[in-house]
Amino acid sequence: MFGLLSCLLAGMLMLTGWHLKSIRGIREYALGDMFIGLAFCIGSYYSPLAANDGNMVIEVMAVTFGQSLRINGIRAFNGERPNPRFPFIITIIVAINTYCWVVVHTDTGMRAMTNSVFFCLINLLCIRALSIRTETLVRMAYRLTGGAYAFMALLIALRAIAILQSNSPSDHYYVNHGFLLLISIAQFCAAFGFILMLNYRLAADLEHAASCDSLTGALNRRSLALIAARLCLQLTKQQQPLALIMLDVDHFKSINDRFGHPQGDDVLRRVAELARASIRHSDYLGRYGGEEFCVLLPNATENDALQIAERMRRSIANTPLPTETGDTITCTISIGICDSRHFGLDYETMVNQADKALYYAKQNGRNRTLTVAQLNEFAVTT
Repeated sequence: MFGLLSCLLAGMLMLTGWHLKSIRGIREYALGDMFIGLAFCIGSYYSPLAANDGNMVIEVMAVTFGQSLRINGIRAFNGERPNPRFPFIITIIVAINTYCWVVVHTDTGMRAMTNSVFFCLINLLCIRALSIRTETLVRMAYRLTGGAYAFMALLIALRAIAILQSNSPSDHYYVNHGFLLLISIAQFCAAFGFILMLNYRLAADLEHAASCDSLTGALNRRSLALIAARLCLQLTKQQQPLALIMLDVDHFKSINDRFGHPQGDDVLRRVAELARASIRHSDYLGRYGGEEFCVLLPNATENDALQIAERMRRSIANTPLPTETGDTITCTISIGICDSRHFGLDYETMVNQADKALYYAKQNGRNRTLTVAQLNEFAVTT
């Protein structure tokens, strides 16, 4: 029953991996589940060696190959590069070891002990592959799957100890059947844990697609407003300031007209990349609309934002973008800055004021940064 259910789960994962080609590792993991399920289904009935000892060698090979494929599946799922030779190498080693202690020199204790070492090692490698830093949403699924593999490693070690300490074949019978029951439960937990990992990955991808701009990878306008509302509430309680930067690409229409819209898209992507590299880890970059971007800077004043904005402006102005024709595009940005000390923690008001400073920056030469305080001084002198 465990073998049949494992094959059904593997088939479901295989179909899922076939449709979700953007997520790697699903098909490798599903194929590993398939081998383990088939080992339980046909391991006791078919053997090219036509003997029970041969059945055992084939069954151990199938389980080893399946578990090794699971390791590669987890690594690929994490974005790492799996080792395609590892499943074949470890399977051949375990098969030779099993054949030696089953066919050449029949010793149940040594077979159990040596194979347990290999299977514990494979499960520990699965745990290691799952021990990575992940988002909070996915962390629970990784821990559940890693816990299932840790439980399997513990069961395998306890089974080897129990077989080594028992002398009666009837004791081996009860130990093996109890082990198979518990290992089946652990295998199901590992399979469901991977399905949960996949589910959370899909949820995170959907959330990212809904909250981010598809062209630049920056936050979209709706997500930026939601984050700003949360920050305003949080910073009001903490009595900390919030600064806001509005930036706009100078002469963007002429870039599109001269080089084409695909090249204009490359300019927007490059501006977003350089802007993201210039801000702090705690800041939020969003595409406000068209060629206009907005940056939220929690716990920052207008002077702090001015230093970051100037670093951003110089970085973009000093980084030409090559084109397909061999030319280069040197674009500049104009920036307006506002902080909450002038108008309070009100997002819309701060956006309007920073946008007004941005407008005056563009009207007075472009490629410059203007704060609301400087704008007020400019208004007084004029």
